[in-house]
Amino acid sequence: MSDKVVANYIEEHFVCNFQKVSSFSVLERKSWHGKHSTKVGGNVAAYFCLPDGRVIHAVAGPVTPQLLLNEARWVVDLHNMAMLESDNKEAAYSRFLREAHVERLLVEHGIDLTRVVPIEMSASKLASIRRTARQQEFFQKQRNLASPRKSHATLVDTTKRYQWKVHQLLVENPLPPLGQIYKPVFESILNQNISTVPVNVVER
Repeated sequence: MSDKVVANYIEEHFVCNFQKVSSFSVLERKSWHGKHSTKVGGNVAAYFCLPDGRVIHAVAGPVTPQLLLNEARWVVDLHNMAMLESDNKEAAYSRFLREAHVERLLVEHGIDLTRVVPIEMSASKLASIRRTARQQEFFQKQRNLASPRKSHATLVDTTKRYQWKVHQLLVENPLPPLGQIYKPVFESILNQNISTVPVNVVER
């Protein structure tokens, strides 16, 4: 991880691991500066888990260092709040996480799953979330009017396209085991086939 601020935060709050689940190629070029490697194909996803491997949150696809840091901080804050609110009861902890994904799905992506999926949530909390979503939508429209329209998609746009599906997945099935969620994330969200084929190294 090249960004030291992000790397330090991740190292402080998480235990990191890596697992290759799809095939890709590595293009190696030699020059008088040395050898340079470029990854071709494949994709990436980050999973934030409890020590037993159940997933609190996931980030699908490549993101900027700042976006990854934002999501990591959200997970830490969310976990601490869930522990406080649940009084160490697993069902309440899981319900709190589910409500958090419902909120982000509605506020950040304008998708209200509570209208189609039975979700236990107090009427006052749901009303508050919907009010925040309306405010967010208004502010976004104002920002769009104030800034010129982009002619091309950005990494942030791509991330948003993936992330609403991640939140939906974790609303429908909060705290799933990593082994249960990584395939839907890779195959259904990132459209990447799971593969055990070794990395193909091409030298030029």
